[in-house]
Amino acid sequence: MLEYNADTPTALLEAAVVQWYWLEEVKPGCDQFNSIHEKLISAWAEQRRLHPQTSRVDFTGVFDEPEDLRTLEYMRDVCGQGGWPTAQLDISQIGWNGRCFTDLAEHTIEALFKLYPWEWMLRENFGEHLRADCTAFIEPPWKMLLSNKAILPILWEMFPEHPNLLPASCQRDGIRGPCVEEPVHGREGAEVRLLGAGEAGLGGNDRIYQAKCPLPVFDGMHALIGSWVIDGKAAGMGMREDRAQGFSIVDEELERGLRSIAVPIVDRAGELLAGLNISTHSTRTTRNEMRDRFLPRLRAVAEQVSASLA
Repeated sequence: MLEYNADTPTALLEAAVVQWYWLEEVKPGCDQFNSIHEKLISAWAEQRRLHPQTSRVDFTGVFDEPEDLRTLEYMRDVCGQGGWPTAQLDISQIGWNGRCFTDLAEHTIEALFKLYPWEWMLRENFGEHLRADCTAFIEPPWKMLLSNKAILPILWEMFPEHPNLLPASCQRDGIRGPCVEEPVHGREGAEVRLLGAGEAGLGGNDRIYQAKCPLPVFDGMHALIGSWVIDGKAAGMGMREDRAQGFSIVDEELERGLRSIAVPIVDRAGELLAGLNISTHSTRTTRNEMRDRFLPRLRAVAEQVSASLA
């Protein structure tokens, strides 16, 4: 386990919807372990049954972030399918009237789903009022303990050598060899540093150190599994893959019959600017032929274009 995110369900839409439609359109007749959508509706319906006195659920986040907004709208949709009236407002629109949290219309916020980390919530203008027992938060405040990366050294201390855990420590010298330095409250990979054997970290109480663990490679791709747990039950897996060899082959994942190969075009600093690709029909060209015949030529052109842009 690389980390445990118990607070903000990013990549939810991709795992629950996009991945399923991809399976139906590209791999008809196949199956995958994925009941995320159904379990979300069921969980919201159960909460509706348990809390009939709550009038609605409000949804909040940073609307200027398109990915967050899409995730919120999807979660709001499954909540509505579970029988709840819903509304949504940007995190900046939450107010405090001296007794409870309110929206711009002074409607009391009874239940709030937030796509916004708890550590950020505490820094908001209304943060000092979060201890008031007037709003049901989803996820609840105790999830701060689980979504905090400092839980990783604690888990390793409690269950040393567990096959599902990586060695982790609050001190750099607690991990021998190469490791990953992560901020306790890091998001989206911010401030993550790879440290070589013997290389010192930044130190401080806001960092943890985890043994380096290269991702496995299948068909030239690094594979990462995001495991989803809903209402205490395993609900599905979201797959993320990244090419390991500096090129990418799309093998009918986007459209049946479409096979293409692409290489990056970069600037002087090595930053990605664009991609250069060749496409063909899968009945005309094999995957190996794409790599052996077209890749060298494609790379040569991409190198020339990158050099001219530098």
